[in-house]
Amino acid sequence: MDWQKHEKPIIVGAGIAGLSSALALSDKGISNLVLESRDHLEEVGAGIQLAPNATRLLKKWGVLDRLIEVGVKTHFLELRDGLSAKTRMQVDLQDVSERRWHAPYITIHRADLQNVLYEKAKQNSLINIRFDEKVIAVSKETPELAEVHTDHQGSEHGFVTPLIIGCDGVWSKLRQFPPLDDHASFSGYIAWRATIDVDALPKEFIRTFTDIKTVVAWMGPNNHLVAYPLKAGKSFNFVAITHGNNPGEIWSREGNKADLLKHFKDWHPAIRNIFNLIEKWTFWPLFQMLPQRFSDNGLRVFVGDASHGFLPFAAQGAAMAIEDSAALSELLADKDMNLSEAMSRYSNIRAPRVAAVNKRGVFNSFVYHATGPVAVARNLVMKVRSSESFMASLDWLYGYDAAGAVHNLK
Repeated sequence: MDWQKHEKPIIVGAGIAGLSSALALSDKGISNLVLESRDHLEEVGAGIQLAPNATRLLKKWGVLDRLIEVGVKTHFLELRDGLSAKTRMQVDLQDVSERRWHAPYITIHRADLQNVLYEKAKQNSLINIRFDEKVIAVSKETPELAEVHTDHQGSEHGFVTPLIIGCDGVWSKLRQFPPLDDHASFSGYIAWRATIDVDALPKEFIRTFTDIKTVVAWMGPNNHLVAYPLKAGKSFNFVAITHGNNPGEIWSREGNKADLLKHFKDWHPAIRNIFNLIEKWTFWPLFQMLPQRFSDNGLRVFVGDASHGFLPFAAQGAAMAIEDSAALSELLADKDMNLSEAMSRYSNIRAPRVAAVNKRGVFNSFVYHATGPVAVARNLVMKVRSSESFMASLDWLYGYDAAGAVHNLK
């Protein structure tokens, strides 16, 4: 069956994964339909880091220049000690990114990224986006076709497709429909997020930066804090990662700042002052979609958090969704490959890549949260190791070509 001669693939979800999938497919000349449960795109979320493995793809899809305008092309990466506030390592991220990986490292607000992707998708005649379409069921019409049933303002709609691309996030409904029954699980971590205008930050804090366009990670026992600029450098995003109890499937609610401060009571006063300065911290329990799944071996594939639900320790959550989209579109564009084979190869290609990035995230959490002799050894290694050597060890991560990996497997 030449599946592309029949109904177009349906993408469920118009977040970063869904819009990236739509643009990636259209870049290959494949028309697609995007179904979004909300009646409009909401200005939710916080900051995102986009490393060169993602920005190279975004450039290919024609959105990188606009993303740099509304985001920040970061200059430095710094790893600091949360207890002493001392800088343990500094890397010229802008220089290394362009020289080693031929693409920039940028930071951007999630809503800005989503809006840029959406504006680009709206201009594309191969992409049709329908809002207020809540998927309520999926049924199999024939061995080659599925029907997606939606609720649109109280009326049921049906859309026939040879392929459903699930991009509906870590609490994916598509992962719960038969024959699957997958549910997200709590990771044990909480992300506390806040954004503040750069002008409101203490001058003594700003003076600690060589350049305000810096990504900083403060490492400390059991917790860490990350900060970086957003909104063309006009605001600063802070993300504190702590352990916590499972509050259920909630996100982006206002957290209790007193609870947050308890986790950082022994940290350097200059850093604790930042916590005190910011009134509102949003509370995001971090869930994972386990087991990782890239297809249901039928007519559904999964992209982004609906597939693997990354924790933020490698700052690769959005990048993995973008890579998923690129790899899947590359396979679906191959006229010599049937749909079943394309789905199988998608899983074979993405599973080891996602596992490797997850492994790096686990390593980073160990390094960031180290205590005692392990923390002393970490600081010594960072002192003697050159920044170039450190970044060279990440060639496999930031230099990865998601499209090229498809061709290398053929």
